[in-house]
Amino acid sequence: MGDPRQDLHQGTFVFGAPMGLAGWIAMGLGLLMLLIAVPTFFMAGTLVDAPPRRGAGGR
Repeated sequence: MGDPRQDLHQGTFVFGAPMGLAGWIAMGLGLLMLLIAVPTFFMAGTLVDAPPRRGAGGR
């Protein structure tokens, strides 16, 4: 065990910003996955569930 401040982020993140190219790539991939996943969940709740309800209810 070294300095607890060093053990906390293990050299990958410093004050919330990634250090080095690998950290920036990982953060970019994470943001890209969020940008794809969040609208997908919204669409799954609206577009997928709405037609069966409308069809089954006959309204």
